[in-house]
Parts: sequence; structure tokens; C-alpha cells
Amino acid sequence: MRGAQQIGGRHPVDAAAVMLLATLGLRAGELEGLTVGRPERDAGHWVIRFRLKGGKIIAVPLAAEVMTLLRPLISGRDAGDPLLLRADGRSFDRWRQQTAPRRAARAGGLDLAKLTPHMLRTTAATLLRATGVPVEVVQELLGHASPVTTSST
Repeated sequence: MRGAQQIGGRHPVDAAAVMLLATLGLRAGELEGLTVGRPERDAGHWVIRFRLKGGKIIAVPLAAEVMTLLRPLISGRDAGDPLLLRADGRSFDRWRQQTAPRRAARAGGLDLAKLTPHMLRTTAATLLRATGVPVEVVQELLGHASPVTTSST
């Protein structure tokens, strides 16, 4: 996450993608499907709503550091536009989702040549559990059918 903040000035979309993956535990398809209108104010807090595997929609609070990176990406854009776009206007596809975490890792002083979006998803689950978030809550966030799957992340 420190690396994502460091690359935010030069690569704002990469930084936002990494922060979303690392803090929300999104799947690659969920990240790619986010639109500009997904981050919204709810009861005085910024949340993001997204559809989980299986169709359920949940709202998850966004950390201030994430919103710092997202604000310039949503400002003045239509709610239905893709939230994350590459510099040339193409979608922030799975290839870019592979390279963005590696760029952030290098900036943060880590040499993780095989860092993947799924590893960030697992990290998000591990960090949530380590801070005492109940397994059932993490299970819902990750869209796991079984708490056994969540416990093994």
C-alpha cells in the first residue's frame, strides 16, 4: 500500500487499483467492472458498492487513503463510465491488473515479481482477520460460499 501511494502521482490508476485490491479483496473481474458511480457518500462516509460473485450487492467503507486516489478519477466523469481506464482509454484489463501491483511493490521496496491481484485479495482477507473482523464478515466481503474457504486464505 505504501508503494501504491508512492506511484499515485505518476500512475494514479495503477495506485487506485492496487489500493482497491488490497483493501477490499476484490476479484479481478469485480475491479474491472467498477464504474465511476460506485464510490458514493452514505451516512457521511465514502462507500463503494459492488456485485459479489453470485449477484449480491454490498457496500464497503473506503479508507481515506483510497479516496485520496479515487477523487481525481471520478471528478467530472459520468457515473456509468468505467472507474479505471488505461492512459490510452482502454479498459483496465487483467494484464494491467497484473502489472500495477508489481509497479507498486517495486516502489515500496519489495521485489515481488509474481505478485498478482489474487495475492492482494488474500492479503486483504488476512489483514481483516488479523484485526479481529469476524470470519463471517470477511466471508461475505469476499463472496465465499463457505467459511472454510475464507479461513484458509
